[in-house]
Amino acid sequence: MQTIYEAVGGREGLLRLASAWHTRVLEDEVVSHAFSHGYHPQHTERLAAYWAEALGGPTTYSEQYGDETSVVRTHSGNGPHEEMDQRAIACFDRALEDIGLARDERLRTVLHDYFAWATTTTMARYHRSADDVPDGLRIPKWSWNGLVNGGATIEQILPGASGHRWYSRPVLFVTDLNRAVRFYLDQLGFKKDWHEGDGKGTVCQVSRSDCEIILCQDPARRDKARLFIELTADGLSDFRRELAERSVPSTATWWGYNTTQVNDPDGNELFFPVPD
Repeated sequence: MQTIYEAVGGREGLLRLASAWHTRVLEDEVVSHAFSHGYHPQHTERLAAYWAEALGGPTTYSEQYGDETSVVRTHSGNGPHEEMDQRAIACFDRALEDIGLARDERLRTVLHDYFAWATTTTMARYHRSADDVPDGLRIPKWSWNGLVNGGATIEQILPGASGHRWYSRPVLFVTDLNRAVRFYLDQLGFKKDWHEGDGKGTVCQVSRSDCEIILCQDPARRDKARLFIELTADGLSDFRRELAERSVPSTATWWGYNTTQVNDPDGNELFFPVPD
C-alpha cells in the first residue's frame, strides 16, 4: 500500500506543504509569535524531513538533525497555548488547500489528523519546562490508520533500562460523542487532541497529562468500561477539589483499596485509587 509520504508527493510534496504552512503561520497574528525570536534558516527543509519520517518516508531527520526529544524540547516550557495550537492547525488546513492536497479527501483528512494530534499532544505535553522531556524519544509514525505502534508515544527506549515502556490507550464507547467530549473537557479538565474527519467523525481522543482516552460513538455498543487512573496524592486532592467546584458526582469505592469513582454520561466508570 502507498504510504502517506508517497501520496503527498514525497520529499518535494512535503517541502511545498512545509513552505505553505510556514507562510501561513508567519501571517497569523498569534502563531507568528512562536517565530518572533527568529528561526533556523533551514526550518522548512527540517520540517519537511521531520514530517517525511513520521509519514512513512526516509529517516533523514533522525540521521542528520536530531531525535524526537530535541524537537519536543524546542516546543516545550512555554506554558499552555491552546489558542495558538488551534490556529496553527487552521493554518495547516489552509496550507493543504494552497498546494492542492485538500482535493483528495482521504489524504487531507489523514494529514489533518496527524498534524492536529502532534500539535496538541506530543508538542504540548511538557508546557511547564523543557527539562521535563525524557531523553531518547523517537519520532512517532503515522499511517492511514493513525498512530503506529512503536512510535514515541507508544513505546520509548529508556536509557539505562532493560526493557521498553508499555503504554495503553483505552477506547470508551459512547452513544453521543459531542456530549461525551463536553463532559471530559468541561467537567474533568481534559483537552481534545484530535477528532476524526476534521471534527465531523465518530472517533476522537481526549487527554489530560499522560492519560489519553479514545471516545468512539457507537450506539450499538452497550458494554461499559472500567478505567483506573493513578494520580499522586496531591494530584488526587486537586482533582477532587475540581470535581467539587464543578459539581461532578463522585463516590468512594473499594477495590481492595480506596478509590474515588466518577461515571461519564454513558456509564463508563473511572476509578482514581487513593495513594497510601
